[in-house]
Amino acid sequence: MPKISVIVPVYNVEKYLRRCIDSILGQTFTDFELILVDDGSLDNCPQICDEYAAKDRRVIVIHKRNEGVSAARNCGLDVAQGTYIAFCDSDDCWDLSYLNQLVHEIEWEKADCVVSNYIILDEEGEKIGQSKHYESSKMIVNQEERRSYLLRDILGGKTGWEVWTRLFRSTIIQGNNIRFCTTCGNYAEDLEFTLEYCLYAKKVCCIGYSGYYYVKHKGSMMQRSKKVVKLSQLNEVSVQFGRRFSEVFGGSKNKRNSFPIFHFLIMWTEYQKMIGNETYKKLSDEIRKIENKTWYRKQTKGLFKCKKMLVYYFGKRVAKQMLLLSHYCLHGNWKRFCVESAIAYRWFIKQE
Repeated sequence: MPKISVIVPVYNVEKYLRRCIDSILGQTFTDFELILVDDGSLDNCPQICDEYAAKDRRVIVIHKRNEGVSAARNCGLDVAQGTYIAFCDSDDCWDLSYLNQLVHEIEWEKADCVVSNYIILDEEGEKIGQSKHYESSKMIVNQEERRSYLLRDILGGKTGWEVWTRLFRSTIIQGNNIRFCTTCGNYAEDLEFTLEYCLYAKKVCCIGYSGYYYVKHKGSMMQRSKKVVKLSQLNEVSVQFGRRFSEVFGGSKNKRNSFPIFHFLIMWTEYQKMIGNETYKKLSDEIRKIENKTWYRKQTKGLFKCKKMLVYYFGKRVAKQMLLLSHYCLHGNWKRFCVESAIAYRWFIKQE
């Protein structure tokens, strides 16, 4: 049984695929299996995957019809045999000591998850930026701090929620049947998976090391998605996560009743994107398109019962703005909503 299962969803990336695979197979840590999931690629990716499988017994190739990145990752999880799970996107690549660093940290700290920073490259492989989620050498999040970590760090915007900067324990994923949401779109599938996993993680280790190289493409699907409204998809994230949240915190009324805060922050990431792209006039139309409006309104109204928790986690000023945002959202006053959202955004930035 390999120590790590590395899952790479592959779709029409023949220009970058060899660089990605070579960076994984060239790792100084060698006890892993590489699962390449060809998601119905129309270019030469299927042949490239098979070529590597013929040369290296650690490579497993799965060819399937195109269903999207979430379904491809789930397919990889279904066959993964490793003690730990790592993800890499097929147009990205790793530093050669990446796996060694993450395995060392997760075993040294006896953690359930280790999270790192990442370096941003352009299409030519030149460095153009770097994440600064964890500027200190190490941050430990224990089980009793997980709700605060989810609220303040992940949903509060201090850290990312990308799965490809994390090393997970397979027993938690498989034991709780955690899978990527196939109805949440390509923008939020990482968010839902990470939130669910962290509910069950007893210890998360965040490190300042940057060994993942994220390639930023001009006109990529992810870049285009930032201009497309996805309120319904994020509401689905809230629905899926809400079920898990009830399973974990169902015995604690205080914690269970805090879920509207999570719902608000999940939706607020999209509110801000819409306002930033001057698409706020579409808010009313997009909210009408939300399929599960009952859930949306219930959680939005429920925020008003969380005043004390809002103040505790975010302070009086931010709590006030969050409540005002929910009020104007429920009553369709989008002009005031946008004004208060801009104010709230400035306060969130000041907290970071």
